[in-house]
Amino acid sequence: MQDLVTIGIVGCGYRGSEIAALIDKRFHARAQIVGVYDVDFERAGSLASYLGPHVRVFATVEDLLDRARLVVEMASDEAVAPLVSKALSMGRDVLVTSVAGLVEHPEILGQAEDSYGRLLIPSGILAGVDALKACREGKISSVVLTSRLPRGLLPDAPYVREHDVDIDSGTEDRLIFEGDGIAACRGFPAIADVAMTVALAGPGLAHIHVRVIVTRRYDAPSHELEVRGDFGRVITRTENVQFPPYPKLTYLAVQSAVAKLHQYLEAINVGT
Repeated sequence: MQDLVTIGIVGCGYRGSEIAALIDKRFHARAQIVGVYDVDFERAGSLASYLGPHVRVFATVEDLLDRARLVVEMASDEAVAPLVSKALSMGRDVLVTSVAGLVEHPEILGQAEDSYGRLLIPSGILAGVDALKACREGKISSVVLTSRLPRGLLPDAPYVREHDVDIDSGTEDRLIFEGDGIAACRGFPAIADVAMTVALAGPGLAHIHVRVIVTRRYDAPSHELEVRGDFGRVITRTENVQFPPYPKLTYLAVQSAVAKLHQYLEAINVGT
């Protein structure tokens, strides 16, 4: 029998607690959570108590990395770069869910290439990532990401504030932005995770075209991906729904992280 994969959780809020419970339930035959870390020590303690006496609360990320082979990030964009850098430097694998945290840190990607550790990124709330990875093996002529966002996700977006964009008038879907992935990530944090995932699976942020549409039809972000190249044309559309216990989270975001763990832990690996 293979040794259990030791897992550490960084970020013990709702997202971290949800994924920890799923790991404990679904992967107990192949993996074991050995520790948790959060800047809120009390919150980390609550999660550790829920998971059982074998789970420790660690005072530092470095201490957690000493014990865990795989670290699952469920913290924040700001936590990603220092966490991933430390994990890779110690030869640990790290699953990142706050993918937007990599937007301003291309050096992390270079570090991953030179590390014995692996950087794992789930597909998130967008279908078509597997197809895009396959398309990349040929010649891609264009990648277009169209994101429809409910008004509630837009008032604090830097692009909306800086350009005084009217997001309240009208009842029809309305295009409010077109540009490359770099400008989209900086202007619309709500789509930065998706745009960065597309960029990493495809030709990079500067080479994807992003369209942002304000919509009244959806309560959660909806995304369309269109890829053209010598392989033909690929079009996918994902209409997300809110995760019932936590409306700020989409259901597919949780499922895709679990699916990535399945891919990491199971012997049969399907897809690209």
